[in-house]
Amino acid sequence: MKNNYSNFLLILFSCFSFVSYAQGNLLQDDGQKTIVSYGKTLSDLGDEISTQVTWSITDIDRNEVIASGSGDALTKYVFEKPGMYQVDINENLIHDQNSCNHKHFPEKMLVEVSPLKMDFDFKSVKVSRNIIGGQSVNDTMLSVDVRFSSYDNSDAVYKQGFNTAGVGTSVAGKLKNGEAKLRQGKNTLEFKLEGQATKGTYIMFDFVDINGQVQTYGFTNKIQ
Repeated sequence: MKNNYSNFLLILFSCFSFVSYAQGNLLQDDGQKTIVSYGKTLSDLGDEISTQVTWSITDIDRNEVIASGSGDALTKYVFEKPGMYQVDINENLIHDQNSCNHKHFPEKMLVEVSPLKMDFDFKSVKVSRNIIGGQSVNDTMLSVDVRFSSYDNSDAVYKQGFNTAGVGTSVAGKLKNGEAKLRQGKNTLEFKLEGQATKGTYIMFDFVDINGQVQTYGFTNKIQ
């Protein structure tokens, strides 16, 4: 009898765990998470959101709706304070069998507002020597200026690098000293290059910022 009761408890616990796991996955799949720096917007959503789209932003920590509206005002809303926010979007679609009506945005978005902000100044990019197609770029250095700020004016340690995109490129960059201390304002980063690129192509540099987000730079020189 004792064994039967133990088996019943085991089955009950397993069912509860499965339901909890499934519910957690459904919540994750239902929306999406994005990271922005404080003082930034959700401009990546696009700036031509239909006026029939309504939305609201909830401060999760305070459980309070802090903004609401319609249309592209959503992409202009500035997240001034770090924290976690939920954005609810209703496209108010009219279902018509004779037209192709589909959603363009998730119904829910979890927005993490980081207290760190880092912007690459791609006009300042300098390469110590030309990248030659089919040749190793080892011992080549790339420098770039970045503008850094933090919500509480503290310094931060940066450990990211970059990869490249393009036909036949394996060029990547790692910080010269493995990491860099970022102070408020302008900082200059130096990366050691490795890999090689194919002759006659253009490549894109995908720099990863301190929040793990990619900022892309189109290398202006065609690989010779």
